[in-house]
Amino acid sequence: MEKEKIDDMLRVYIQQIDQQNAETVADFLDENFRVVIPNFNKTNSNLVLSREQYLNMIKEKRVGGTKRTIDVRFIEHEKEMAIVSLITKNEHMTMRSYLNLSKKNDSWLVVNDMPEITNH
Repeated sequence: MEKEKIDDMLRVYIQQIDQQNAETVADFLDENFRVVIPNFNKTNSNLVLSREQYLNMIKEKRVGGTKRTIDVRFIEHEKEMAIVSLITKNEHMTMRSYLNLSKKNDSWLVVNDMPEITNH
């Protein structure tokens, strides 16, 4: 039951990013949300984006805008925490992501997104 709830939430979340609906995306993000992109531009350092930075990038049309396919690889959950592995693809890129989620008030929120992006 919880895995289906998480899966459904993720599909709506990704769809809202693809449609660049920053206000709706914000509803899926924990107040302490961050994106961590490892080895950003092959610099051996991580790029860390805050919740505000990420939402601004969506508003500025620098993130999203193209529909992606979604392949949820696995969901592991325990009480109020979950980890998800998923792959999203469009004609421009493939993104493999690990997401950490937290359950608050019976809703799952994304706390951390660690993507690996491969451009086509």
